[in-house]
Order: sequence, then C-alpha cells, then structure tokens
Amino acid sequence: FALLNRLMLWPPAVLSALWLALLAPFVSGLRALGTLAWAVRGARLHPLALDGWLLGAWSAALGMRLGGPRCYDGRLFDVPEIGTGRAFAEAIDLDRAVALYIALCMALAVAAGLVLSYPMLARGLL
Repeated sequence: FALLNRLMLWPPAVLSALWLALLAPFVSGLRALGTLAWAVRGARLHPLALDGWLLGAWSAALGMRLGGPRCYDGRLFDVPEIGTGRAFAEAIDLDRAVALYIALCMALAVAAGLVLSYPMLARGLL
C-alpha cells in the first residue's frame, strides 16, 4: 500500500514543483531553472522524496532554507535543511509566499479549465 501511495502522489508533487518553478520568476524574480534544480535536490536530500520536491521548490522560490530538525510528540527528527537562503522568515517572505500561492492556485485553475473544456473546444462548441 505504501508503494502505491507513493506512486500515486509522485505526479502531483513533481507537477506542483514544475508549476512553482514556472511562476517563481514572476513573483520572486528568481530563475525557474534554479527553482527546479532545488526541487530535484530537495527530493534527493529529504527522507521523504515527495516532501523534498516541494520543500526544494518553495525554498528556492522564496530564497530561504526550509526543513531542518524538528520535534513531534517529544521526538526529534533530524531532517536536513533544504535551500541556501535565509534561515528565518521575515514579513516580506510571507507576502511573497502568499503571492506565489495565489499565483499557483490561479494558474492551476486556468489549466484545469482548459483541460476540462478541451472536448468542447475540439468539437467547436466553445
């Protein structure tokens, strides 16, 4: 079951990282290839590759380091930091993260609309 779960979640994780890489230049001014490179690097560094794709993409898009050791239920999990930017967020980082999130949601909504309307477009109904 775990393997099936990973296989089913891999495409959305990778596609989300690709969308982030495409939108990062418009929101944060960073290059798409750098964001994509960190997404791949994050997948290699993080113990859960699916999480690593998105942590890497977000860290590059925001110019921050994400991840690192954390504590859940009193247990310490030693997870590597991903990214090379600042370790601590500032108010501007939150603004950029929200702007990137909104841009990502809008782009995915447009893409979903195009995919869903394709049969009607192909028949000339729209």
